[in-house]
Amino acid sequence: MFLIDGAAIADYPAFLCALGEAVNGPGGYFGGIRLSSLQDCLHGSFGATLPFVLRIADVEACRARLDGNALAEWASQRLASGDFLDDEGELWLTDAIRDGRRQSRSLLGVVVDVLQSHGVTIEAEVTDART
Repeated sequence: MFLIDGAAIADYPAFLCALGEAVNGPGGYFGGIRLSSLQDCLHGSFGATLPFVLRIADVEACRARLDGNALAEWASQRLASGDFLDDEGELWLTDAIRDGRRQSRSLLGVVVDVLQSHGVTIEAEVTDART
């Protein structure tokens, strides 16, 4: 089981950094800006053997930062760069921008879908704000 602190997640690169450090220690790597690099880490020798459990502490803080707006921004940057692969094709990215702006899909949701589709169990831990 690996644990990341959702309160420390400011954006997608911070999520990947936290995941990399949870799996591989300080400075550890576990994916880059493309979703395919995260998928590669799930299948390669990057420190974690599938299946595994990822617990996200304070998932609400993480969800707030990796929301639909974050998805739209991430997808817009991917589309503008022209540096994307088939799994992040132009149509997929265009749909992600639209869905993100409508708040019908979030960046955290996309990442969780990728992780779960590869056998990662996500445990979301909600922190009680009153404590």
